[in-house]
Amino acid sequence: AIGSDRSIGLIELAKEKDSNNQVFAADSLRLPMRDECVDVILSIAVVHHFSTRALRIQALRELNRILRVGGKIFIQVWALEQDERKFEHQDVFVPWHLQYKYEDEEENINEVIKEKDVINDAEKKTIVYKRYYHVFQKGELEELFKDFENIEIEESFYDHANWGVIARKTKKLV
Repeated sequence: AIGSDRSIGLIELAKEKDSNNQVFAADSLRLPMRDECVDVILSIAVVHHFSTRALRIQALRELNRILRVGGKIFIQVWALEQDERKFEHQDVFVPWHLQYKYEDEEENINEVIKEKDVINDAEKKTIVYKRYYHVFQKGELEELFKDFENIEIEESFYDHANWGVIARKTKKLV
């Protein structure tokens, strides 16, 4: 298994957890992998960070490109229809708490909190950023796949405030 994330910090954490983890930093819109080279793709909490429908489709195109025929994709995104959170709009900024222990030095923390729209929550020992989310309505994730003639959705589901799909690549890209 291999993994990728745009965040160098998360890549480093994965390596710290287990030095055998094969992980690398990459942009989901332009993955540095050859065509049809993986059997299974897990995309959890990724697609909902893209700000436009076109970017969300491009991310799915990249997953389709690297997936082998017969391979499966598991995608999970935040749902608009959550019990614990209520959203007024589908495109929102949500507070995200980064614990101090994940910042290298106190000097970094002091520099970061000078930035606009960043809050230092000293009581919780976190830096609070605002992260962009597109929260998906029921059926919206499946709708993104409608123009992919070689992808078949096998299952759609709602689980713990997320919409998800499991899809299979049925034929080679032309």
